Amino acid sequence: MIEGRRGDTTGRPYVEGRLALPHHPDNPYALCSFIVDTGAESSVLVPIDARRMRLDRSKLQHPKTTLGIGGAATGFEEYAFIILKDEHHRKLYNFRIRVFIPDETPEMMEIDGSVLGRDVLDHVVLTYDGPARRVTLDVTDCEESFEA
Repeated sequence: MIEGRRGDTTGRPYVEGRLALPHHPDNPYALCSFIVDTGAESSVLVPIDARRMRLDRSKLQHPKTTLGIGGAATGFEEYAFIILKDEHHRKLYNFRIRVFIPDETPEMMEIDGSVLGRDVLDHVVLTYDGPARRVTLDVTDCEESFEA
């Protein structure tokens, strides 16, 4: 079981994980606090996390426009790994996805966490416990799992 939390100031559900871009020069990766978002079709690497991983945006190759609650967003879509850790069972779960990397607009710079979308959430049982202020993910299937 992957244990998450609710944000102290935002109340949003978060899980910690690692996002890596394996086909990108220098193989950048970042530890991310992912916002768990059942309304997001795909996962998103927000600009703040992209900067932390020292992503060279000039090397991104696959332009994409996507629609969301805020309207259209432009950016890029790249092959990525999201790795989540089950502390209790000492296991790592690897999800191979296509992550959306939006342009660095003022609105996107305000988002405080990358987004864990249904491309990953479709492979877990999600429990949201509002009174306890926590979220848990039980992985049902993934591409790879490893002993931590």
